[in-house]
Amino acid sequence: MGITALIFTHIFQNMGMTIALLPITGVPLPLISYSGSFVLMIMFGLGLVNSVWIHRKIPA
Repeated sequence: MGITALIFTHIFQNMGMTIALLPITGVPLPLISYSGSFVLMIMFGLGLVNSVWIHRKIPA
């Protein structure tokens, strides 16, 4: 849930800056804007989420 919250928070903040509801802070848009280490962090987080999804235990 933390990775998902991080992504949606950045998306919400970036959209708010675009339509002038929030002050401009320079937060990159996940997977769209290029910001080096942030892109690596998002890719790492999405990889963790994908790994958890693949290795989940389904009760029988």
